[in-house]
Amino acid sequence: MKHSFRLKKSQIKTVFFEKLDIKSVSIENKSDVENAITNILVFNDLDSYLNPIDCNYNFINTMVSFQLELNPERDKKDFFKTIKKFTEFIEDTTENKKAN
Repeated sequence: MKHSFRLKKSQIKTVFFEKLDIKSVSIENKSDVENAITNILVFNDLDSYLNPIDCNYNFINTMVSFQLELNPERDKKDFFKTIKKFTEFIEDTTENKKAN
């Protein structure tokens, strides 16, 4: 099972700054995208459930795209819970930044 995401580079940077207290993160290619998403998954204890795949970075519009795939040994019902947790984490962090 997979779920696709498309985020602005600035959203990823906000998550790193606000939640992980990392002030500088470089996202310039698909490897950087994969590493950034993996770090967010580890921070949320989701790395044993989900893996980032098909990671891409569009330099022109500074958009990050990737899919999260459920680890094969996990139950399918875990997929929806973990995707929701990941999505809410990103949205809560970036929405809080807009409000401040």
